[in-house]
Amino acid sequence: MDPHCDISMHRHPHADTFEYFLSGEGLIVINNTTFKQVDLDRENRLIPISRLDWHGGKTGTIPSIFLSIQIWDDEIMAVTNDWEALLDGEAIAKPAEH
Repeated sequence: MDPHCDISMHRHPHADTFEYFLSGEGLIVINNTTFKQVDLDRENRLIPISRLDWHGGKTGTIPSIFLSIQIWDDEIMAVTNDWEALLDGEAIAKPAEH
């Protein structure tokens, strides 16, 4: 992800994911817990994110690179086509595109 990128709180209702931090800097927020990528050592780089978890973040001054491992309900699709965002405290869904 590019430097200085804000990712608003969202979730992917049809996939559980595991995010594995490779390099860069920034923050990952899952529900109300914030993880600083620079603090993630080798043993703590794998971050599970449930389909029910609201998550988002922000990259720092250098690009952030991570591997996303996804476990889907049925049909595999891009997570960018399967998301709900929070707008004024309410979940707004993007229709799934297959």
